[in-house]
Amino acid sequence: MQKNCPFCQNPHIRKYGVRNNIQRYKCNACLKTFTFKKKLAPLKIWLEFTEGKQTYLQLSEKYHCSIRTIQRYIDKSPKKALSFPQSKYSNLLIDTSFFHREFGVMVFMGTLSKKVIYHQIVKTEKYIFTRKHPTS
Repeated sequence: MQKNCPFCQNPHIRKYGVRNNIQRYKCNACLKTFTFKKKLAPLKIWLEFTEGKQTYLQLSEKYHCSIRTIQRYIDKSPKKALSFPQSKYSNLLIDTSFFHREFGVMVFMGTLSKKVIYHQIVKTEKYIFTRKHPTS
């Protein structure tokens, strides 16, 4: 299989060294450097973290990267993928899962849509994120 430059699709590429045990290439036409290693998908990691209940350590072992990399990918998971309820009113399920007493993830899920509406990293159980609104 012929490898092409991901930028200009030119088949004339050459090896251009190794960085972090990953082979780098350089295009002879556009002179850009690149690798053919697949990048991690933040949304996929977020779903495995929240729905699959996997820890940072488990995800880092699965994807062969550091725990800090997994933390960054979870932090930058696209918030647009989290859908907000269409109605003005909604029933919420709120659950917090703690990992090794160091931190937890609080997840707000709509009962009708069964989708995550909001998530927040928390440090302790006593940390208050919600406030009471006066009823009208």
